[in-house]
Amino acid sequence: METAKQSVKKGATTGVLHFHRNFSRQLQLRLDEGMDASNTTIEESDLRVHLDMSSMLAHMNIYKYKALNLK
Repeated sequence: METAKQSVKKGATTGVLHFHRNFSRQLQLRLDEGMDASNTTIEESDLRVHLDMSSMLAHMNIYKYKALNLK
């Protein structure tokens, strides 16, 4: 996982999705148990996402610049 996250930080990869090895089973338990789901079930049914946000920030700044200059 660390190698994948470093790849995102270096700009070689756009993003990484990490599913726990018991993700499907724990997600079904979480849906079935609702508010009574255990902490383990909640943690193991969580999807972790690591994204390169640098392009998004650049686009947001361009949009802000254009919006300010249109007034």
